Amino acid sequence: MPIVKHILSFASGEISQLLDGRTDIPKYAGACRRLENFIPTPQGGLLKRPGLQRLGDVPNSEAPDWVAGQEYETGDRVSRGEKTWIAKMNHTSATGNAPGLGAKMAAPSDGVMREIWQIHPETFGRLVEFQVTTHRSVVLAMGGQKMKFVDKGRMVKTSIATGAPDFKMPIPWRDEDLRLLRWKQVNGVMFFVHPLYHPYQLTRQSVRGWTLEKVDFGRDVPLLDENKKGSRKINASFDTDDAALPWAHGTPYDKGDRVLHDSKKWIARFDHLASNGAGEDSPPNNQPGVDFKVKDPDDGVRKQLWRRSSSESPDGDDTYQDTASAVGQLITLTATSAIFRPTHVGSVWELAAKRAHSRFEVSHPAIGELSTTGSGGTDNST
Repeated sequence: MPIVKHILSFASGEISQLLDGRTDIPKYAGACRRLENFIPTPQGGLLKRPGLQRLGDVPNSEAPDWVAGQEYETGDRVSRGEKTWIAKMNHTSATGNAPGLGAKMAAPSDGVMREIWQIHPETFGRLVEFQVTTHRSVVLAMGGQKMKFVDKGRMVKTSIATGAPDFKMPIPWRDEDLRLLRWKQVNGVMFFVHPLYHPYQLTRQSVRGWTLEKVDFGRDVPLLDENKKGSRKINASFDTDDAALPWAHGTPYDKGDRVLHDSKKWIARFDHLASNGAGEDSPPNNQPGVDFKVKDPDDGVRKQLWRRSSSESPDGDDTYQDTASAVGQLITLTATSAIFRPTHVGSVWELAAKRAHSRFEVSHPAIGELSTTGSGGTDNST
């Protein structure tokens, strides 16, 4: 009668065949000789490996088609026969020296006969992780001197419209140079360095708001002495609940605007034109409290146009004011002394507004772009 042994755990995973018969090893009882397309768990069970999802195409070199009778210079790239070719010397194209035919000509430097075209080496680009928050990252897909973005598990498009092309931006690095590219992220800015290129910095403002520019080492930065006496202060101001006005039909509202409607306080989540839906040619009714949703331009998800202010406390205390700014709301920074100068315009700043909480100190960083107005001892900055 055959002996049947029940294996209740595969927590040891796959082990080498050199351990066959080593029943004295504790992990032997929960091991497999071959474990394919499964992932062992600490609890002993097995999970089927996850599959792959195609997100899109990595940017590639979009070389123009080869054309006879055209002047080509060294380094020019063309496409012919589903392959990309690089010109090794200056010449005038003809049917006899097309890429892929092995045509040769004398090199100007030494007169040695060499092939005119060389096939472009296949490259697979570079993938870089750009961390947006603690639990969210954007993948930067680089190749063909272009950069694409993968956010929330899908390729970022130029718009939320159906069939919109992939959003991409030009980059200076060639495919063959990407292997030497190095990077470091500091908050919302990522710095790229390469031995053959000037350092660059990549800044993210929104889903489709990315800027790549050379690092300006001569930029004037505010390196003042430590503010020990607290004589220099920066105050942040923005519209709060106490500035809320009654909602009005036909009023253009911006993201973050606050209104009063039906004895309640509301905050606009998107820019829009207010409408009560009256009249045949009027837009749909989008008053606060109405179930009216619009597509978020960042992720394409339909969301409520208005949200209740957090100052609407359950106990009905109307004296409480919502002192937190809404996402996308304009914040004005006012300095008590001449901290900002015109040369600071266009810089990216980190605001670390700290508050004491018991014996701990909580930091609330925010990234913003600075533009200055005013003169004298006080600068108003937004």
